[in-house]
Amino acid sequence: MNEITNALYAEIDRLQARVAELEAERDAAVKWLEEYKSKTYCAYCGATFNIDSDATHVTEHIRTCPHHPMRALEAENKRLRAFWEWSRESDKMTFEQYHWIGKEASHESK
Repeated sequence: MNEITNALYAEIDRLQARVAELEAERDAAVKWLEEYKSKTYCAYCGATFNIDSDATHVTEHIRTCPHHPMRALEAENKRLRAFWEWSRESDKMTFEQYHWIGKEASHESK
């Protein structure tokens, strides 16, 4: 009877240890789930952010994320604006040169 009692106590100890392992796994999973529900991530670079009511963290990140597609659009916008400015200056110079040539020609005829 003593061997059976010892075997039962050993089995109880093993099961209690397994219960403790499972409780630790459950606690870790609950903690992960709570963190998962309180965070979001950038789909382009993987950075994670706490979820806030007005989305300021995500909004700020979108403005600065180097992998966000808006960076390509901003670069294209900058390039087109530079070309537009150059074109405006070029047209202005052409207009001024045109009038200068006209003035020069009118002075020569006198």
